[in-house]
Amino acid sequence: MQRHGSHDASVRRSATDRMPPSFESSPSTLHMSTQPGYALARVNGSPQNQGRFRLGVIVLAYKLPAQLRLLLTTLQHPEVRIYLHVDKGVRFEPFRTAASTLGVTFLRRYRSYWGSAGCVDAILEGLRVAYSDGCDYILTISGQDLPLVPIADIVRFFAAHRTTSYLRYWPIHETNSPYRGIDRTDFYAYTLFGRREVCVPWHHDSSYLSLKGQLLNTALRLWSLPKGRRSFPHYVRPMMGDTWWNINRDAALYVLEFVANHEDYRRYHEHTLTAEEVFFSSILGGTAFPGQLESESLRYIVAAPGWHPKVLTTLDLPAVMQSGKLFARKFDLTVDSQLVDRVVSTHYDRPT
Repeated sequence: MQRHGSHDASVRRSATDRMPPSFESSPSTLHMSTQPGYALARVNGSPQNQGRFRLGVIVLAYKLPAQLRLLLTTLQHPEVRIYLHVDKGVRFEPFRTAASTLGVTFLRRYRSYWGSAGCVDAILEGLRVAYSDGCDYILTISGQDLPLVPIADIVRFFAAHRTTSYLRYWPIHETNSPYRGIDRTDFYAYTLFGRREVCVPWHHDSSYLSLKGQLLNTALRLWSLPKGRRSFPHYVRPMMGDTWWNINRDAALYVLEFVANHEDYRRYHEHTLTAEEVFFSSILGGTAFPGQLESESLRYIVAAPGWHPKVLTTLDLPAVMQSGKLFARKFDLTVDSQLVDRVVSTHYDRPT
């Protein structure tokens, strides 16, 4: 997939910044967000953090709870608030155990199949709660990310750049795909048996599909007929972008108000392929958002054939650590535990 935006943020690495040695002995502060939705009424009047800078981190997780604990431990800092979404389709208890004693707020759970609107709902829930908590800056990461610099440096970076939001995005028609992005805007997508399937309309070529794919696509065409033709909301310019972004408080409020004022926008994305890559990018990059938005994710990610990023290995370590990024993904303890250890140990000892 073609990506746009080449600005690299440089982050000073401090040899003196270390995790406080006694952070695990602090009282457990597990919370559960139970309020549904993200209505504007819950946004207005939310507290602005007075005094210190507060960073909110929304973490989306569905697997590898042991690795998730490592990630959550690296994020421990007095000015960081962690909001954890655990996919509704997996057992919750291993993730509750993984997050114990780490001051995590658990978010209302959604079934967040890859590429589905459930991912949008999970992020919106985290955005609403983080904004209500008075966070000055909010970012999204997955449970398979790791920071490449001490969390204290990350907090300082966003505090120094709080007037700028970072989200890598580009016009959807520039997407490097056979359909040039209209498979996101004009085609219906459905989640079937845990997979996101796209319905190629009658007037588009589907000859590349296998026999099984042709049969499924025919069924989806018939299923989609009562819905009529699909078109992107006219009041937004469609954009593609990364799921993992960093936005300031003003941008967070803009997103939440936009969603509250355009209820049809969320409904439209029920049938969008990789909805979370279009939903937020289009709001911030395709409307009259007045804030400063830079097309950069601040993450080291290596593209791989197909839909998903490459799982990094020890061979990638030099490039990872020299990238100048704040985070990297995708890590997997079951694939290369040595790399995870090496990345974590670059700024403090591996937590237990």
